[in-house]
Amino acid sequence: MRLLNKNAVASRQDADRWIREFALIMRISRLYTTAARLLKNLKEGVPCVPLIHRLSEYCFDAA
Repeated sequence: MRLLNKNAVASRQDADRWIREFALIMRISRLYTTAARLLKNLKEGVPCVPLIHRLSEYCFDAA
């Protein structure tokens, strides 16, 4: 019975480790995509305005 419990704990720890690694890979992927878009915008001459400023411009232009 103890062996089964140890295996279950080890299996759960392995699953948790895989989930953490997958989450890290996804974060790195999103960071890469964001950086690539920013570089593309800079290359094309699109100004990099922070999102808050963009939202405030849309709010004031709509009024």
